[in-house]
Parts: sequence; C-alpha cells; structure tokens
Amino acid sequence: MSTPPVPQSFALKQILRTTVNGIGQFLQADRVLIAQVMESGEIVVIEEYKQGPWKTLLNHHIGQFVTPMDLEAWELGSVVTQTEVQEESKQSFRMMKFDRLYDVKAKIIVPIRQNENQAKCIYPVTHSNHQTKTDKSLWGLIIVHQCSSPHQWTSSELGFLSL
Repeated sequence: MSTPPVPQSFALKQILRTTVNGIGQFLQADRVLIAQVMESGEIVVIEEYKQGPWKTLLNHHIGQFVTPMDLEAWELGSVVTQTEVQEESKQSFRMMKFDRLYDVKAKIIVPIRQNENQAKCIYPVTHSNHQTKTDKSLWGLIIVHQCSSPHQWTSSELGFLSL
C-alpha cells in the first residue's frame, strides 16, 4: 500500500519552518524571518522564528521599507551584515525606520536566489533601462535579527547562513 503524496505547499512550509527554527537556535537569534518576493513585487514574511518578547512580523508586507537599490544588491547576491544597527548609517532611511519599529540592534540579510531556468525571474537586474540577464533570480530573503543587544557576527555564522 502506497502513501498519498505530500502536497508541495505543505512540504515547503515544513522546510521553511524547520529552516528558521534551526537558524534561530544555532545563532541564538531573537528573530529569524523568511520573506518572499512575490510576483507583484511585494515582499511578504512567510515564516518566522521568534525568541522573546519581540514583535512578530509573520505575514507582514515589508516592501515599503526596501529601496530599488536594496533589491538590486540582493539580486546580485549581496549579503547585508550590521553589528550595531543604530551606529551604522550605510542603510537607507526606510531600513532604519524598519529597524527602529521592530527593535533591531543587529542583523544579517541573505538573499535567497534560484536559477532562472527553474523559476520566473521576479526582479530582473536593470542598469540604465537595459535589462541584464543573470543566471539567478531573487526568490526571497533570510533575515536574522538580534533585538536584545548588538552582535558581532562571526565568519562561521555568515558561512552557515550563506549555505
């Protein structure tokens, strides 16, 4: 007797939940998010790990805090690390507003990219109104927050997330 197939959406949900829980526990993070870039261009938090009294972001639309420059950098695979969010002014005003709103003291943002031949490109990279093709497209983001205090991210932590 064979078992019925597991619906793909259920399997993905379980994988994402296991991923955020594992990352959160391994890094001892206060919050871990997986946000998906939707075909509409909106960015939605679809899974969350939260340890402590911090505000939830699950199902929140966070696109209003992201600039086109942020999206372009993530499309190219750029990882954002900040050890003391309040001290660093490299980020846009929108991201600073987001960090203050959700008590973020330190963070890592890792783009989740997939091969274009496996999925429709949601955010193609553009330069001077000319599209340039890459072999990967931005599917979403893994966002790790430390809310209780700043955190000096180690190379092993960054390596772990890059996998």
